[in-house]
Amino acid sequence: MKRFFRIMSIFIVCIMMLSFSACKGSKKTDKQDSILVKGDADIDLEGQTIIISIPEYMHPEIHKLDHQGWTYEDSEYDLKYKELLLKRLSEVEKKFNCKIEWNTNNLAVFNNVNNKGEKADILYCGGDNVDFIRLIMENIIVPLDDYIDFSSEVLSNSVQNCALWKDKHYGIYKDPINFAGPLLVYNKDFIEKEGLPDPLELLKTDQWTWDAFLDILKAATKDLNNDGTIDRWGYANDGYQSVFLNYLFTNGASYIEYEDGKFQFVLDRPEAKYAINFAKDIYKTYKVAPDTTVNAMGWEDISRLFETGNCIFKDYWGETSEDFDFEVGLVTFPKGPDASSSIQYTTPGGFYAVASSTKNPEGVAVVMAELFTLYDKSRDEYISEEDLIKTYIPEEYVDIFTDISKNIKYNWFLDSDSQFGQTLSSIFGQVMLKDKSLEEAINEQKASLDTMINGMNK
Repeated sequence: MKRFFRIMSIFIVCIMMLSFSACKGSKKTDKQDSILVKGDADIDLEGQTIIISIPEYMHPEIHKLDHQGWTYEDSEYDLKYKELLLKRLSEVEKKFNCKIEWNTNNLAVFNNVNNKGEKADILYCGGDNVDFIRLIMENIIVPLDDYIDFSSEVLSNSVQNCALWKDKHYGIYKDPINFAGPLLVYNKDFIEKEGLPDPLELLKTDQWTWDAFLDILKAATKDLNNDGTIDRWGYANDGYQSVFLNYLFTNGASYIEYEDGKFQFVLDRPEAKYAINFAKDIYKTYKVAPDTTVNAMGWEDISRLFETGNCIFKDYWGETSEDFDFEVGLVTFPKGPDASSSIQYTTPGGFYAVASSTKNPEGVAVVMAELFTLYDKSRDEYISEEDLIKTYIPEEYVDIFTDISKNIKYNWFLDSDSQFGQTLSSIFGQVMLKDKSLEEAINEQKASLDTMINGMNK
């Protein structure tokens, strides 16, 4: 189990930042025509150099890198992946009469979206400080649906929704699987000792619900020495904002959604109201989690509580479990009463996009599609989805993580640095800190929200 968490911590860091890729053979067959690329015209890029902007550790010829105090080193799987990528790259260069260069020095330029993508033709959109909405609204990246067939088997997976805006795809995610949804880690030994139902088993039988979670939290939360102070918590988190988001999405609710051809504010719907009230009650009514608005706690404090057995659940942050004296389990957040299945959420990112400044967007898009689909099983050589899963995930978790990938919900409006994220944070704050109803909190922000949403719908 400790080996699993060590591997998972490396994997999650990589998938939150990484996104690498591949291509087809040197001559497009009829079968391949129907898989990815729209149209049947031959593309000759006449010797054009295509620059791909990526972080340095993603370079296919770099296998070990020391950066800001941590060391990235390719695993056996990574080495295989990059080897195939380089092979496909040379085929693509020959096939489309182009030259591909990797640019690992202009990330700061790219993150400054005013650059308009002038330094690269293909941009890796991931990491911090990337305003994805602005990239699209200011036409810095282009939609791909006129060039790429996203209904094809290799691209018709749910993770491609990470770049879906107004029903158009603005990028290609390199994997058919995304494990980036929020998770809970729990003290499995405590669960067994107390005779409580194991969350993982509840999830497998579709019984992992808010009520089941709350029952365990209530049983775990105790004043152990009868001094009037809680010594052991059911759950602990270093901030209520993420808790509100988890309950919002796991109840099938949302903040802003694209419906009926336009963006609409949906936080005022009944399922959202129920979710926010339940999340608040975790702290204020049931008191099964420490209220960090009263006594501030950082992630180090939360980790210490968990390590010492003084909280049973906490958010999973990719820890290695090295210092734990007990066995731990991993599970998704439970589903709410208005959700038909377990839903995980995340923000967009980790995709490759075509810069609007490139002189031949169709040709560049086709090259990108050929490069960044290493999992295409119609090709002679490919990296299998099964290999990816089994490399990083022990057998008992394979089904869970596969389901997470299928049920991930992407939302563009949650980045805390964006205007939309700050507005949502203010609404949550009014509910949690000022004890206002959700309706009251929304009304205070309604005018600015309407202005922002109307601007996107023009």
